[in-house]
Amino acid sequence: MLAMFAFVFPLSAAKPDKDFYAIKEKVIAPLLKAKVDEAAVEKIVETFNVRDSIWPGINYQDLSTTGYEHRQHMSNMYRLAQAYEIRGNRFYKNKNVKKVLDVALAYWVDHNYIHDNWHSNQITNPNTLTNMLLIMGKDMDKTLEPQVFKMAQEGNLNAWGARQSGDRIMIATIQAHWQLYANDVEGFEKTIDVIEREMKIVTGERGMQIDKTFHHRDDGVDNTTSYGNGKYMNCFADWASLTAGTRFAFSEDQVRLAIDYYLDGLLPRMVYGAVEGIGIKNRSISSRGSANVNTTGIYDSSVARKLASLTDYRHDELMDNIRYRSGEKLTPKSFAKFFWYGAIFVIQRPNWYSTVRMFSSRNASTEQGYNGNGIQTHFRGDGTNYLSKTGYEHNPIIPYQDWTMIPGTTEPRIPELPQPHSKYLQKFGFNDYAGAVTDGMYGAVGFDFISTLYNVAARKSWFFFDEQYVCLGAGIWCYEDYPVATTVEQVSLNGDVVICDAGGKKTVERGEHAPGIVKWALHNGVGYIFPKEEKVGILNDEQEGSWWNLDHTSTTPKDIVKGDIFKIWIDHGNRSGSSSPRLNGDYQYVVMPYADANSVQKAYDNPDVTILSNTRDLQAVKNEKLGIAYAVLYKAGEIKVNDWFSIGLDTPGIVMVKYSGRDIKEVHVSDPTYANKITNLVINGKRTAVELPSGDMAGSSIKVEL
Repeated sequence: MLAMFAFVFPLSAAKPDKDFYAIKEKVIAPLLKAKVDEAAVEKIVETFNVRDSIWPGINYQDLSTTGYEHRQHMSNMYRLAQAYEIRGNRFYKNKNVKKVLDVALAYWVDHNYIHDNWHSNQITNPNTLTNMLLIMGKDMDKTLEPQVFKMAQEGNLNAWGARQSGDRIMIATIQAHWQLYANDVEGFEKTIDVIEREMKIVTGERGMQIDKTFHHRDDGVDNTTSYGNGKYMNCFADWASLTAGTRFAFSEDQVRLAIDYYLDGLLPRMVYGAVEGIGIKNRSISSRGSANVNTTGIYDSSVARKLASLTDYRHDELMDNIRYRSGEKLTPKSFAKFFWYGAIFVIQRPNWYSTVRMFSSRNASTEQGYNGNGIQTHFRGDGTNYLSKTGYEHNPIIPYQDWTMIPGTTEPRIPELPQPHSKYLQKFGFNDYAGAVTDGMYGAVGFDFISTLYNVAARKSWFFFDEQYVCLGAGIWCYEDYPVATTVEQVSLNGDVVICDAGGKKTVERGEHAPGIVKWALHNGVGYIFPKEEKVGILNDEQEGSWWNLDHTSTTPKDIVKGDIFKIWIDHGNRSGSSSPRLNGDYQYVVMPYADANSVQKAYDNPDVTILSNTRDLQAVKNEKLGIAYAVLYKAGEIKVNDWFSIGLDTPGIVMVKYSGRDIKEVHVSDPTYANKITNLVINGKRTAVELPSGDMAGSSIKVEL
């Protein structure tokens, strides 16, 4: 593979190219401005075993996907290179630092450790080595330089890992960097063209889908805020900015598509466009380093700044994001959005943000537990519903939460999750019905859930308004011998838990409380209303766990971690040895994101929302105050909204109606099965043919012209 990249080393450009060298300077400059951690460098030098050319504590024998502590050796070398080359730190041009670096680098060149995970061999290590070459330049040991350069070239566009999407654009970045180092102008130009053209819509393949969802693999799992951000978006924005004003500059069309992806794909998946929504995360949720447990997870504004510097297109929206991420007090905008290729619904109001995540025959249930992490994420796609007001409420509890009780899910209360074998963790769904209807501001979600792991099923729906949302479940059945519960919330405990039951309002003592009839509950300014009698369980107490339970990489700590949790759930009982799978077959609850005891009691006594139906075939809710009604139909049907009209469909689908009294203002329709091309909208028995979105748009919402 590397034969085509075998250069006479180092190369000189055939003729001067002002733009090429300007870009090269731009790439190197920030590498030489990084902050040097002098204490860390001192420790790296002091602990180096000169005789064996290694650092103690690193397992150099384990090359497995859960091991490969060699990354620490690589990181140490890079820190030494920075310390030696960056002015202003006390190790600048330090001979001892250079000696340790040369010995450690010679050891690496001699052994060339190959990781069982291709990513280290084709991306991580080549990227680090390339940056070392760029930082050190002429100071690189001349006897090692050709070999280091050859190893850096393992990151090349002919490598297996250079697959369409995030990996290709990242590997192209590495290739462009070592081409800059080698002064390969012609090769660099071709590589930059690959990076530019990677910003494209490739619906049904790896990469950006038409709804601005990013798929890293062919499993249909949403990877927008992971691979679609850290690799795909960041690399494109970097090069678009670096090449601006040169003959290598990206086209306006490509830049505009990148801005659309950033604003319409990435930002809606983040709380207030700044913190990755907890419900969006995949296996990275199990990583101690990415958990943001110290509430430091606000993304910086660098990508938005780069995009805004390139064009006036959607400039005000980019500037709003820059200002918010920079700490200005802006009111977050309200919106609702369904990513029909990602099976994720998101809604935001100025003071709260919520997500619903599903799977179907089109989307796998969750991301595979690659490399030993994400090993308790079995239920993370099973109709999860997270509510956030800050973006951080759920992060602290990650290592010690109950992973069998994810907010929004209806699951058996099993003692522990099965081992993370592929046959357990990731599967495609059995049903087609998973979708939502939205007008861009409001929306409803419907999910015909059948577990891929256990014999449990439910028809689940969510109906969103401004000050509350309604969660319904019907047709719940289970053949397992475990009790079944719908988890309403599991979050970091913050203050008192107040409930209202038959005895009135009371503060709940710390501990785990057996399910009993509860009218409403209040915690951390969030109200939970139970309009009908439900057996509600509550836990507000300390729990314990460990990161090791989530991530079996060799460097994961096994220490016990403790913290306080608030958990509330609806108990559906079990079948008690009966041959029947029927349980307490439905549930209903209302969530008020901003509430106090008085407002919750008022909403319980005089609700703005009315549950019109909660059956296995039809779930419907209206809000008379807003004049909005939704119906989730699992088969053809019709529901009476008020004294003047009823509404329905003659195929499975979801319908949203905006009305005032007897006047229907707007109707929006979607098909969560993605299968029908035409449906009939039924109003007071009268049928109107509606052509549904099809092809790549199947599953999206359409406004019906009445």
